[in-house]
Amino acid sequence: FDVPKAKADTIMDEAEKQLQDLAKDIDESGPNGRDDERDDEENDNIEGWVDEMEQLPACECQAVRKSIGPIRFVLVKLRKLAFKIIHSTTKLLPAWYNVLNKCKLSQRIMPRDVATRWNSTFDMLTFALEYREAIDIICADKN
Repeated sequence: FDVPKAKADTIMDEAEKQLQDLAKDIDESGPNGRDDERDDEENDNIEGWVDEMEQLPACECQAVRKSIGPIRFVLVKLRKLAFKIIHSTTKLLPAWYNVLNKCKLSQRIMPRDVATRWNSTFDMLTFALEYREAIDIICADKN
């Protein structure tokens, strides 16, 4: 579910353009990023893992990518929200705690999706489902 890099010679549909716009601020390199995992991508087939997407015909591959687009879109939005809540200690974090109090939810910070922790995406999604009301309120507030 990595965000595709923009390619000059490839025409992207509107959903991919929105996904690119959302993901452009996410840092994917470094200790918590995903670039360190891509360096040896060609040589990483030691354990016999097979990339099923490479074996699909082009039309099926495009259909799969299109079907998982909304999932990727939601993951990018949740990653950005978690980052903003954690790193905005003066504005968004107090507002987050106020929304949690109004919704009568326990005061927790949204867990971040970390590439080196295999279960962090699941933890972030579980949290988002439990705190959906608060997330909807904080995302709807434009102030």
